[in-house]
Amino acid sequence: MFLIIFLFFLRKKRVRAKVYFFVFFSVVLSWIVSQMVKDLFFTIRPFKINGFPPLTITNPSDNSFPSGHTASAFALATAIFLINKKLGVLMFVLSSLVGLGRVLSNVHYPLDVLGGLVLGIFVPLFLEDLFLKIRK
Repeated sequence: MFLIIFLFFLRKKRVRAKVYFFVFFSVVLSWIVSQMVKDLFFTIRPFKINGFPPLTITNPSDNSFPSGHTASAFALATAIFLINKKLGVLMFVLSSLVGLGRVLSNVHYPLDVLGGLVLGIFVPLFLEDLFLKIRK
């Protein structure tokens, strides 16, 4: 997803620094907030309950809710959607695949992914007034 965004921005002749910072800050802030929320909710990951190993490179040891990967992916998709609708729709499809992959890899429950989705959409919408409306 980040490669697609990188290529999109390379193709544009002039993109203001505020736009780059908005996309970057949306993703980073959604990740940070998701980690903070994880500290508030004690949720055991599926692989620790069902005994099947996770299909990931590492075994996550933190709480399950919300999915930080899904939050970051949807934050990226939402930020891009606010800039370019067509590319944003593609990013939402890819973000959905990230969330589905987190469930299928046995590291999150569907509710964890839903929490990440809501968080990932909310953060860029909150930041939009701070970054994007300034350029108009």
